[in-house]
Amino acid sequence: MEKIASTKQKRKFKFPLWAKTLVVLLMSVSLVSVVAIVFSANTLRNTSRNYYIDHSIKLADTLGIYLNLDDVKTVRNAVETKFESIPDDQKVENSDWGSPEWEAYLTNYDDVVAMPAYTRLLNQLSTFHAKNDAKYTYVAYADYVGKRLVYLVDDSPIDERCLPGSFDFFTEQDMTVFDHLDEGFYPEITNMPEYGYLVSTGRPIMDGTTQVALALVDLSMDAIVAEENNNIRTMSLI
Repeated sequence: MEKIASTKQKRKFKFPLWAKTLVVLLMSVSLVSVVAIVFSANTLRNTSRNYYIDHSIKLADTLGIYLNLDDVKTVRNAVETKFESIPDDQKVENSDWGSPEWEAYLTNYDDVVAMPAYTRLLNQLSTFHAKNDAKYTYVAYADYVGKRLVYLVDDSPIDERCLPGSFDFFTEQDMTVFDHLDEGFYPEITNMPEYGYLVSTGRPIMDGTTQVALALVDLSMDAIVAEENNNIRTMSLI
């Protein structure tokens, strides 16, 4: 009797076949669900972002056609003449925004701000901006030699406005412009604390075969990114 009892104590517990089948089924369903969620999220994200990219290109193209070409040429010539007359070691880029040196540098372009052509372009930008869903609309020219984007007119709120002569150096993404100078800056999606998610595009403003400036449009993607994240959470719960 002791031998029989000992043998029973050593016998291992075994899962019934139906339990094993259920575990395998649940694991399979879970794996398929995770793959489906990831695939669906990526599909939704790519679809929405491609829409914003295409929309930004169309808006920038439309803005370039809408603006008065003669006024763009006048402001470009005035800003470029002044910009090239100032030694590089006296130019202050936008990374020093708000500094006394930056503000002093921009006073070199006070006469441009007073030009009727500048005022007309600023009004045109404001009208275009009000009728479209862009977050920022502005005009600049590319200094391809110095690899800088020099601003001409910007209709942003005054505390965010890039005044004539202010400039940024090209980002690594911007450097691709040298592969397609006739197409401007390809759309770029960024996420910065001060601006949120943006898709930015710069399309050329042409005078015949000459690139006069770039029409630039920034679209906010904060709402669509929040919706994407909400969709992912919803699908995960389901």
